[in-house]
Amino acid sequence: MRGSFTSGSSRKAKVKSSSQTLADLKKASRTAAAAGRRGSTRKRPGTKNPPQALSRDEADRILRDLFRHAEHAALFRFLLYTGLRLGEALALRWGNVSMDYDWITVPASISKTGRGRVVPWRGPHLRICVERGWETPARSARIFNIGARAFQRLLGRAAVRAGVSGRVSPHVLRHTFATWTLSAGANLRVVQLLLGHSSIRTTQLYTHPTKDDLRSAVDAVDPLV
Repeated sequence: MRGSFTSGSSRKAKVKSSSQTLADLKKASRTAAAAGRRGSTRKRPGTKNPPQALSRDEADRILRDLFRHAEHAALFRFLLYTGLRLGEALALRWGNVSMDYDWITVPASISKTGRGRVVPWRGPHLRICVERGWETPARSARIFNIGARAFQRLLGRAAVRAGVSGRVSPHVLRHTFATWTLSAGANLRVVQLLLGHSSIRTTQLYTHPTKDDLRSAVDAVDPLV
């Protein structure tokens, strides 16, 4: 009897196991079909979409729309011409700016990577760009008194009114800075330092070589004969 009971239990376990396997296969099939109908856009691990960059005309149109909000327009220009992250820019204080307004120090304490860096700025234009009516701002005062979400909303609306397609976020301004700088001939390593990337592979995402770039590179090599 014991042998018969064991044999029966074994057959039941096999049947149960087969049924469970079939049920799992059906569930996986339904899941795959549903994903196909939705047009699943899940990315493979380690892949990134190419960064979006504004053209100079698009950036100019957005800036003109933002002129009705002076400080937001100033922050737009600041991000566009320094490549700083929004959080870094909003955390900066006047004490992080050199006395001649030529250099901006991004402390490690506000950097995403935890490493500080220095970024050049175009001299007195920083004062013109962001100073709000005082002669000598306190070194401990924040440069921008703007909320991050408020700026993001205003930037998005300005982009729509300016007829710029796609979502324009503060990070797009960072992408634009990198793309423009590289297009102007800056060294990839230099741009990495300006952006504060921990890996140069991240900076390489901003390179968009054209046929003209390839032709210029070849033409730059003098022929032997």
